[in-house]
Amino acid sequence: MSLWKIKDELGNPSRPQKTMFLVSVYFDPLTNRTLQKFIGELAEKTGNNFMIENNVPPHMTFLQIQTRNAQKELEEAMTRLDGKLQKIPLVFTACGGEIPNVIYAKVKFSEELKAQIDLVYEEFSKIADIKINPHYLPEIFFPHVTLAKTLSREAQSDGLEYIQRNFSMFTGELNEAGLSCGKPPVHLVRFKVDS
Repeated sequence: MSLWKIKDELGNPSRPQKTMFLVSVYFDPLTNRTLQKFIGELAEKTGNNFMIENNVPPHMTFLQIQTRNAQKELEEAMTRLDGKLQKIPLVFTACGGEIPNVIYAKVKFSEELKAQIDLVYEEFSKIADIKINPHYLPEIFFPHVTLAKTLSREAQSDGLEYIQRNFSMFTGELNEAGLSCGKPPVHLVRFKVDS
């Protein structure tokens, strides 16, 4: 998949539009099923099917990047991380709704998780002509997994009340990583992480 270029009325390609890329991690099968179950229950409870309709898998985003011309460099950076990232335990501590229109599962910010985030950031921050969303900088990173989004205020309140009654702390494992873009997400590079 290449960056989308728009054309003017004469058919001449113009400057490529900025495209958003995500560097994300994915989970072991049991954790994935647990999170997917919460996504489905929240969609049913709130009537908001955004996550399901857009085929958004359970994931934790490490970086959100915009660029016009650096897709190849992003793919190369992600490929260089293959064999460097590690399979680490994760603790899903609670559900939250402090982000407007979103319900998420909170992940404990452990030293092991911080080391993985730092490794990813160091690799991608070397690339010119990219803009990293400041909310994903390592010093302010907030580890979470989105369970529902684009919710109305009322739906968020109802969904959060429901999920907090049905959520209990559980552990899982980070075991895959990838670079994607688009909605629904298209995986450009994806690999299993080392143990």
